[in-house]
Amino acid sequence: MTVTAASRSRAALERAIASWNVGDHDAYLAFYADDAVLHGYPNGVTGRAGARETYTPHWVAFPD
Repeated sequence: MTVTAASRSRAALERAIASWNVGDHDAYLAFYADDAVLHGYPNGVTGRAGARETYTPHWVAFPD
């Protein structure tokens, strides 16, 4: 089987979703680059630290 960019991207996305679903926040955040910019959120949300700050209220409100 040939490994394509699309199949690698899909596998990465599936791992990210699985990490989120089991509550492994560090593994989920590892998919973010240190200088990532999150769009669709308040201005200035950048990097893993910004993603953690943005998602923590969701994780606290919906722990399961």
